[in-house]
Amino acid sequence: MRELVARYLSRNISRRGFLKGLTTAGISLAAAESILDSLVPLAHAQEPAASRPTPSGWSKDRRECFAEQLIASG
Repeated sequence: MRELVARYLSRNISRRGFLKGLTTAGISLAAAESILDSLVPLAHAQEPAASRPTPSGWSKDRRECFAEQLIASG
């Protein structure tokens, strides 16, 4: 699952590919969609600053650090 998350955040696989990978791993579609929904802010955190919205309550540095930790963990 970590590999799928890293590939999704680095844009190596599409949303559909990510969901397919999770369901192939035995995760229900509802759970896979929930996981994907939790990654949307992280995916936006990696976009250029001018094009990404800032979710309330999260500073730019905190989002970026969290995304970097996920990618670094493989």
